[in-house]
Amino acid sequence: MTNPVSRDKDEEIGPWIPLHRQFERHAELAPQSIAITSRHGSLSYSELNRRANHLAHRLIDSGVGPNVLVGLCMPASLELMIGMLAILKAGGAYVPMDPGYPQARLGQMLAVSEPPIVLTTSAVSETLPHSTGKILCLDTDRDRFSRETAGNPAFEILPDHVCYVMFTSGTTGDPNGVVVTHANVSNLFGPVCDRLCFDSEDIWSLIHSCSFGFSVWEVWGAFVHGATLAIVPEDIRSNPDALVDMLKQEKVTVLSQTPSAFRQLLVSGAFRRMQGLERLRLVAFSGEAVDTADLCTWFGVHKASGPRMVNTYAITETAGRITIREYHPDDLAEQTARNVGRPVSDTDIWILDERMQPVPTGAVGELVVAGPGVACGYLQRPDLTAERFLSLQLNGASRRVYRTKDRARLLENGDIEFLGRADNQVKIRGYRIELGEIEDAIRAHPAVADAAVKVGDFGSGDVRLEAYVVAQEGGSINSDHPSVGAQDQVEIWPSLGEHQLYDDLLYDFMGTDRTRLDAYRRAFEKHVPGKVVLDVGTGKDAVLARMCANAGAEHVYAVELLEDAAAAASQLIHQLGLSDRITV
Repeated sequence: MTNPVSRDKDEEIGPWIPLHRQFERHAELAPQSIAITSRHGSLSYSELNRRANHLAHRLIDSGVGPNVLVGLCMPASLELMIGMLAILKAGGAYVPMDPGYPQARLGQMLAVSEPPIVLTTSAVSETLPHSTGKILCLDTDRDRFSRETAGNPAFEILPDHVCYVMFTSGTTGDPNGVVVTHANVSNLFGPVCDRLCFDSEDIWSLIHSCSFGFSVWEVWGAFVHGATLAIVPEDIRSNPDALVDMLKQEKVTVLSQTPSAFRQLLVSGAFRRMQGLERLRLVAFSGEAVDTADLCTWFGVHKASGPRMVNTYAITETAGRITIREYHPDDLAEQTARNVGRPVSDTDIWILDERMQPVPTGAVGELVVAGPGVACGYLQRPDLTAERFLSLQLNGASRRVYRTKDRARLLENGDIEFLGRADNQVKIRGYRIELGEIEDAIRAHPAVADAAVKVGDFGSGDVRLEAYVVAQEGGSINSDHPSVGAQDQVEIWPSLGEHQLYDDLLYDFMGTDRTRLDAYRRAFEKHVPGKVVLDVGTGKDAVLARMCANAGAEHVYAVELLEDAAAAASQLIHQLGLSDRITV
């Protein structure tokens, strides 16, 4: 057995300290430092620690302790951070659930995790699926919590105690809960801290949902280093100009972005020119492959100046760390940005064939990971855990590894090139998506006989889903919806590429250019009247769906995989009185 891919550096691995204990240390050393800011105010380390302690003692009295899962379902807010810290301080493990998720998905997550307590807000509690657990609302019940003890709970946390359970998309269509221990995640930043120079002067942005693994990097990147966490309001996350204004106001120094979100930011001239963003020193990518065209756009303006651009290839099952790579202007000579660098110092990587044997340098194989970040497995899924988390003999020793199902190869210089998935799972805008899950959802429609979904690459790193359907012969939908007859009545518009109208901007920004809108409108008026349209990836504004309806489509089905965007689109369609013509 050959040696694993060489690590990036050989830094010393620091002592094991739970994440919340590292936070408590900063609360003691710098109590008045600002821990968190939001649209609704800010909290110092001392105040955040005190309020989390109040709640932690209430949780302890309610039976929370080591390995007890506690649901955490609320929007990004001060209360969300209080709840997260309180759960860990009580010895429990948090299970983040985005309230914007569909009710069915939330119900599945609650059924699998079976939390005895769910922390939420009064508004969210009214829409939560039924749960056998007790519901605690952090806004209306705050006065009761504040009477609890203010001191740090003295629970002994062991390395194998569960820290959190993060749900990802599953091959069966059901979410899989990844069980991550304190030992898995406690040293998340140790291997990269010196290299990236994190300290208490930083201001980290929280852009991603706490149900998305990237949020672990954002939240604990701030708290572990005694820095400030700036919560980005959900309504401006996909608005580049508003986001830039917020980054300026909060003086953000560390910005986390999926590559597709970064592409949206590049639309903002203020961001491209870094106007008012002088303090921004680091942009961290994760969740998707970085596109060379975006780097060319960036470095074409900044050359060697501007913030450092770093890619972290990371997945939930390895507690958010595998490799790291920093981009420079001279990297643009590469034909691809799929090079994800080398493993961080406490992680080993092998490129193996289907027999779990190493392949030669340059050959393609499956990327397999070993190290302290490899999670316990999947909650209540012993079958899937046994399939993906294995013990292998590597270099003469038994190593517990995670099979990523990612295809990769080792380059001559020791870096790793990411080549995509080996299974039917894809990543769109940083989210794992099972193509089979989307196909099943489309087939569930009574007018659809069969469906196939594939990934379409429209250039410049813009990747979208393309859906193809076969209509039921003589099929019909219920009386509340239009009927569907022959197959050619269904028109699929994942993009306008076939009409040579598509450009590199995402759907979120289609409404900003009158020339482009007029071109879209002419194409729709020619092709969609009297037809049923399936718009896959409609976006929060459902721009294409609305244009198809206005152009005379019989009915439009607008599909959006991002739950917050789907909720926004549904609300907009209702407000505009288009619910009888557009179904989100």
